[in-house]
This record gives sequence, structure tokens and C-alpha cells, in this order.
Amino acid sequence: MFFSVSDVQKFKQAMSFYYWDDSFRNKSGLSLRECREKFGTEVVSCLHGRYKVILLDGTRTLKYSWMLWFKSTNGKNIPVIAYEEQAKRIPGLV
Repeated sequence: MFFSVSDVQKFKQAMSFYYWDDSFRNKSGLSLRECREKFGTEVVSCLHGRYKVILLDGTRTLKYSWMLWFKSTNGKNIPVIAYEEQAKRIPGLV
């Protein structure tokens, strides 16, 4: 599927923040950045919207992942309570 430049720009504008924690380590001691590079990311659709996660190990399951952002079906970037308490909101989009 191809997106026009304007579609990508609209999406980036709608995503006002994502969650990040430089001190986070997975079970093997890898940082979020290392996990993203080694295991990748995934965008998941659900009834209430879409969310993007960093996969945290080789199983590449959602059960063991870090949520970067959640966007509701009405297009708003929604705060996630558990992440609000432990992670920083970073402006922009990953």
C-alpha cells in the first residue's frame, strides 16, 4: 500500500506524542532502541483504534512489547495510564 506525502503529513500531525523510557531494559538487558533495531515494531488495529509497539524479544509477540502510541478511531493520540506514570512523552512520531 502506498501513501501520498499529504497522507503521511496528516498522520504525523495527528500523532502528537509517543512513549519512551531510556532506562527501560527487556529481560535480556536490551534498551528500547536496541529492541526496535533487533526485533522491530508492529502497528496493531483494534476496535478502539490503532497502536504501535516495539517488540521486546525474538518471540515477537504483543504480550511482550512496549506501546509507543495509541491513536483512537476518531484520530486522536490517546494517553495510556500505565505509561503516563513511568515513561516520558516525546513529541513527534517514531
